[in-house]
Amino acid sequence: NSSLPEVAGAGALYCQADDVEDMAGKLVCLWQDESLRTDLIARGTAQLQQFSWDTCAEETLGYILSAS
Repeated sequence: NSSLPEVAGAGALYCQADDVEDMAGKLVCLWQDESLRTDLIARGTAQLQQFSWDTCAEETLGYILSAS
């Protein structure tokens, strides 16, 4: 129900925003599972490669120019 999956992709552990028990459970899972943390770090680093300031600037400028 947010843009987080688009941004973080497979590099995040998601929880229900209105479910405190789910959130706490995921935090405990991250705290206790070093393998999961390592995997999410690797996936997050890979996801990061999809974004750049240059692309952001080019797409923003293109949008501005097309709206004028």
